[in-house]
Amino acid sequence: MVSYTASLTCDQFKVFPKKHEIWAIYKDWNPFEWCDNPESRKDCTLQTVQIMEFCHEHEDVIVANLLEVDGFQNICWRETDKDEEGCFKVPSRCMYRFSHRIPAYAFKGGGEISGVSHGMFELDNASYCNSSSDPNYQSPTFSSVAKANSLKLEWSAEDFASGQVWAVYNCSDHMPRQYVVVKNVVSSIEVSVNFLEPHPISDEEISWVEEKLPPGCGTFRIGSSIATLHMAKFSHLVDCEQRTKKNYYRIYPRKGEVWAMYANWSSKWKRPDFERYHCRIVEIMSEFSEDSGVLTASLEAVPGYNTFFQRKLSNGFMLNRLVARSEMLSFSHRVEAFVVPGIDKYGIPECSWHIEPDALPPLLAL
Repeated sequence: MVSYTASLTCDQFKVFPKKHEIWAIYKDWNPFEWCDNPESRKDCTLQTVQIMEFCHEHEDVIVANLLEVDGFQNICWRETDKDEEGCFKVPSRCMYRFSHRIPAYAFKGGGEISGVSHGMFELDNASYCNSSSDPNYQSPTFSSVAKANSLKLEWSAEDFASGQVWAVYNCSDHMPRQYVVVKNVVSSIEVSVNFLEPHPISDEEISWVEEKLPPGCGTFRIGSSIATLHMAKFSHLVDCEQRTKKNYYRIYPRKGEVWAMYANWSSKWKRPDFERYHCRIVEIMSEFSEDSGVLTASLEAVPGYNTFFQRKLSNGFMLNRLVARSEMLSFSHRVEAFVVPGIDKYGIPECSWHIEPDALPPLLAL
């Protein structure tokens, strides 16, 4: 169980070390080198510490180093020193130096185990690892962490029907930018689907698809790829138009929806450009038209909240923009959202949007 502090709306959780807990920290923590050269993290080492003093997230953490007791692999004791008692500070700006908490049992000195005395700790074997002593240790990759945390478990078999079109989390950045047609429900947790493939029409769309970039909207057709997906991969049901030929679907932003759009988008993007994308969030103000495109209104995050958005104003006026038909590739994906009543006490304006965290792009444009 994790100790945490939740926000009013329970969409944000603060998890920090607590006094007396046992944690693993990176001994040779080097974030700048690890960002530039992720492979260098494989050689990092961990040390085990006990939290001695910590009151606030903006304050330094006082920790004491723990050493293994001779003859035991997972029993430790606190290193002491006449002057400093083996304690040192982890600055508040270095919180990412903490790797993970280690569940531990504190011995009371009642003779539980021969050779073990008061003040020693038995550490959970599964959590107590060190890359310097364990040749099989591998630090978690950013992609595996993102994948594990990006999916929801909220759908049931009753939510699915044959012929429905859904957006699924199946792209490299785990955004709901891929579309499927439901074939049938396989079990209480799995659904059989046909993947939709882009059917480019304009020269810009053809170039985009040839570059293997994912279109967020446009015309799609039923492809040959069939898969069985866990229900956690499904984001939202898509309201789309099925063409005369039943295998073709037109998917475009609809009035009242919220979408992510690429900032500084260009139809000439190559793969490296896409991999460095930033997004902005917009509200769709009109239905899509082949002649005039679609009207959007810019949204911005409510100060202090990551998942509440409000309309962005300039001198009291909404920032609207008409997105032409030729610019529809600038839409990344739809973001599930719903309007919430204002909560003035907490600074949330009336008619703010509460946005699904899993569908928020990794990087938002300011």
